[in-house]
Amino acid sequence: MTEPAYITIGDDGYLTLYWGDGAEMQKIILARGPRARSGPGLIADIEALRWWAWEQGYEVVTPAYDLEAPPIALEPTQADLERLDPGEIEALLDDLDELDAPGAW
Repeated sequence: MTEPAYITIGDDGYLTLYWGDGAEMQKIILARGPRARSGPGLIADIEALRWWAWEQGYEVVTPAYDLEAPPIALEPTQADLERLDPGEIEALLDDLDELDAPGAW
């Protein structure tokens, strides 16, 4: 049975293989690849790291969400406040919160 792992570009710019599916509280590094390039070179490097992981008993998975994107605070701008009714703004924010809820997709 294989263990899950995923590949990202680390903070230092190197391809990095992590254990798990991206939902873990702590990132556990399994292997470091080369510095990330662009285009076909990047694809080849990812494939090489994926094959190495497979040979070590890991199956590379795609995390369900962007692991590096910070949360975005949603605040209406002054233009929004001038143009929209406060109830409309509140309803829009409620709708967005519902989309973020587990099982909403």
